Amino acid sequence: ILRVLLEADLSWTENSKFQTFMGMVIGLNALLMGLETDIDWPGWAYVEMILLTIYVFELVVLLKRHGLYFLSCSNPDIGWNVLDATIVVSSVLDSWVVPFLNLLARCMADGPNSHKDQSQLDLGQAMMMMRMARLMRILRLAKLVKAVRPLLFLVVGVIAALQGVVWVLVLTVVSLYALGIVATRLIGHRTIMAADMEVEDEILAPFCNVPESMFTLFRVMSGAASEKEAYAIDELMKTLPGVKFAFVFFMITSSWTLLSILTAVVSENMISTTQQQYEDLKLQLFEEDRQMQIEALSQLFCDFDKSGDGYVDSAEVEAAMQDEEFAQKAAVLLKMPKRDILDVLQHLIDKDDGSDINGVPMEKFVECLIDSTAAVTERSIMRVEWRMGELLQKLNIIETSMTQTANSLKRTNFSAGPGDGEVVRYSDAIQQPIPEDALQIEDEPPKADDASSAHSPWSS
Repeated sequence: ILRVLLEADLSWTENSKFQTFMGMVIGLNALLMGLETDIDWPGWAYVEMILLTIYVFELVVLLKRHGLYFLSCSNPDIGWNVLDATIVVSSVLDSWVVPFLNLLARCMADGPNSHKDQSQLDLGQAMMMMRMARLMRILRLAKLVKAVRPLLFLVVGVIAALQGVVWVLVLTVVSLYALGIVATRLIGHRTIMAADMEVEDEILAPFCNVPESMFTLFRVMSGAASEKEAYAIDELMKTLPGVKFAFVFFMITSSWTLLSILTAVVSENMISTTQQQYEDLKLQLFEEDRQMQIEALSQLFCDFDKSGDGYVDSAEVEAAMQDEEFAQKAAVLLKMPKRDILDVLQHLIDKDDGSDINGVPMEKFVECLIDSTAAVTERSIMRVEWRMGELLQKLNIIETSMTQTANSLKRTNFSAGPGDGEVVRYSDAIQQPIPEDALQIEDEPPKADDASSAHSPWSS
């Protein structure tokens, strides 16, 4: 079986359909685990075998695809990969290896009664360990978190939020420690009470030492004080009315401030981490989403390409925009009104960039439509600067060509010799240096009253 798996073409497991199938299997397994816990049915073992076979197949496919890199420390998904491997290996041990060893132990248990009793004892311990090992299947719920991407983003956000929560917890513990010392010295040690004041020990018990005072204040801060603690605080306030102000101050600094800071830090870290995860996913799927959008728009506009030449002109687009259903689909895909679509097409047609007289190529039109919906970024400005530099290069080439043409015309203008009937060839004129006064072009052509005017370029 392993040889067949290693030699077979398993490229179909990389597509989205297989990943969707695995997500459905994981969700079904999570549901069946709850049903198996409450419902006694002998068929659960066979269902478990089928699900475990699918999980083993997935792990073998991943190992074949990635090799040793699957469990390499340089792999960014090393944590999830180790968890997947642990889940599958523990399930194999629980469902396949341990029952086989138990069967082997029963077969080898033939012998004296003492040995049978010892074997039965060992078998009972093995069965107890096996039942405990079956709890490892709960880890399969982690595969559900990985398969469902929103859950994965939420878990990653919670983990990232815990990094900021640590310092809030440190601040909370320090505050409770300081207030616990104050409460223990003032209340537990009777410092705030008069010498002849009689207070029951039951009232002072929640503040007898610093740990008890911290725990009592924490439960009061969380709103989970026990009846005994609530009774002690109420009696203390009746005996010492001034303690009310101290508890008001404590509730403001703890319940209102510390818990608000904790909630704000957790929310901020989760929002920023989740947003970063979505941005990373958007970058990973950018090309795929763009290609899908191009195909959808191309198919949409191809239906209105009456000539069938693969070009789009104004008449075809205007006719297509008259169809309300088409205009609505195009506006939803591009997230722009239909008048902007016509503006983009007109801009492409007006550009003198070598476009075909039949219109604009369909592929170029669709890509420009998609690019026009993107927000202006630094990359867009860099593209405009690059385009301007390219145009400036072309202008320099044109200017150089015009200068060479002007110089050639100047040389040709002075190609006639000084004597009558004496002609200087153009090639000789090019090789001779041009005098300073010859660089000025005459405003009017020379008069044709002498013989040399016959060889002038103005006469031609």
